[in-house]
Amino acid sequence: MIREAKGRFLFALLATLAPALANACPIDSISQGSKIASDQYEIAVTTLPADIKVGDLFAVQIDICTKDGSSFNGDVSARATMPAHKHGMNYKPETVSSENGRFILEGFSFHMQGRWQFEFDLAENGETTTVLLDYVLK
Repeated sequence: MIREAKGRFLFALLATLAPALANACPIDSISQGSKIASDQYEIAVTTLPADIKVGDLFAVQIDICTKDGSSFNGDVSARATMPAHKHGMNYKPETVSSENGRFILEGFSFHMQGRWQFEFDLAENGETTTVLLDYVLK
């Protein structure tokens, strides 16, 4: 009887925790890329490939978690500009994959060396937060 009650308790506990674990934020396990934060979010940004070359197309993986550790469940759009030159890219990136707070955006190309700035718009629950990340292409 006690063993059966313990089994039911363990099953109930796992059933309760499973959704939280499935939506747990993966950022702490990410060792590559850049980590940034806003008031609401923890963000990890990784370029694919890691080594960007002038004029080559590349993708960006962005992992987003709320400050409470759950996965971001909104939409992401992105662009990149060169603030010193007051221009952006010749391409418009698109989100091609999203799952549990991880987004893959394709269509980036830096056509010249220098300081670039990624701009990520995170839209969730009717609010949009813009997060900036500087990147120097050598």
